[in-house]
Amino acid sequence: MICYTVSLVTWLGFSAFADGLVEAACDKYGQSTGSQLSLNADDAGWPTPADGTVQRCIGGSDWSDHTENPGSPYPYSAETSFELPVNADLLYFIARGSNNIGKVNIVDSTVVKDTADVLVQVDYKTQEALDRANVCLLKKEEENGEGAGIFTPDSWNPNPKEPLRFTVTVTLPATSDGQPLRIKNFESTSSDYAHTIGDIAGSVYFSALKIQSGAGITSGSIFAGVGTFNDAKASIKGAFDVSESLELTTGNAEISAQVGLRNDVASFLTGAPAKTGHSATHSTCSDEATGGNFKVSAIANKGPITIVYTSSPVDSIQSLVASTVNAPVKVTLNNAYEGAFTIDSSSAPVSVKKGSTSDPSGQGRTRVLNQTPGGMGHAKGSVYWQPNSGPGVSQGSVQITTTRAPITLVV
Repeated sequence: MICYTVSLVTWLGFSAFADGLVEAACDKYGQSTGSQLSLNADDAGWPTPADGTVQRCIGGSDWSDHTENPGSPYPYSAETSFELPVNADLLYFIARGSNNIGKVNIVDSTVVKDTADVLVQVDYKTQEALDRANVCLLKKEEENGEGAGIFTPDSWNPNPKEPLRFTVTVTLPATSDGQPLRIKNFESTSSDYAHTIGDIAGSVYFSALKIQSGAGITSGSIFAGVGTFNDAKASIKGAFDVSESLELTTGNAEISAQVGLRNDVASFLTGAPAKTGHSATHSTCSDEATGGNFKVSAIANKGPITIVYTSSPVDSIQSLVASTVNAPVKVTLNNAYEGAFTIDSSSAPVSVKKGSTSDPSGQGRTRVLNQTPGGMGHAKGSVYWQPNSGPGVSQGSVQITTTRAPITLVV
């Protein structure tokens, strides 16, 4: 199995980039033609019944740790925090309402406890603006869900002196036995929050992880059974390991992902977590791991797509769909892939190249690449190991499409 290292430079650089996206959103909302608040002084954002039962809400003067920031564009700050039990069937975060702008950081910790910490910090210019927001601890009884949400009024149209900027940090704890933490289901839903995931693939496994964002998603490294990442307005970048499926979708921006397919969940969860770094994380991938059925999709609208498979098990069945419009696509498969491929682009060249010829099974087999001539913009064929091909040779599938831009597939 070939394993690659993903530099944390990308992740750390994204934090500054995310700040810029958040500031741009603040500027956008700050350009109001009105100079007065559009609501009554006692109006604020509140959760709906669909968000869960309210356990506690913080708003107005209830925030703790008020501080002043002389010389800052936001002269005042405040914060509050919640704890969510990690054994809940669902952990969730919601941000909804007009001018509800910020970023979410998801990190791990060496502190042993049975709850995840949710720290909510807000930078603001006026108390009147802060009074528009409520931060609530929520519970979904039927789903055994525990969550937190930030709410502002849907029709709030503040003047330039009144925007708020939120920073949410979700800190996942260490376990008492030193084994990786297992989160059953984690969801984060917002329209104007950037999401940054730390380098946590070695310490946390999400059975399901779903992030809906609007200001960019970046992952230092994560490991999930089912990973779903959707950003309506900005890019998705980083390292994503999955044991079942991965879905990456952007509305009008780039997708750049390092994808690891892993069939070692049981051994991972009963072993000690990697200390740090994505390269250390991949050291837990067993070269003996085989089999598995994996589905990956990367869908962008007018954004380039770059997918690099950093690992995949021998004898696995893999499916990939990558599609965009008027932007290039480059996909580099791991050499364990076996199966068919079809690539199509109008008015632009496409190419298929053979990658590593080293047999990942260690049997010394030969890598075979067959192509059917299809003319400019079209190519189809198959790739496999011979002899003793795995089940993927008849069931594996790669489909890549774009328009007016080149496609490169490395098999």
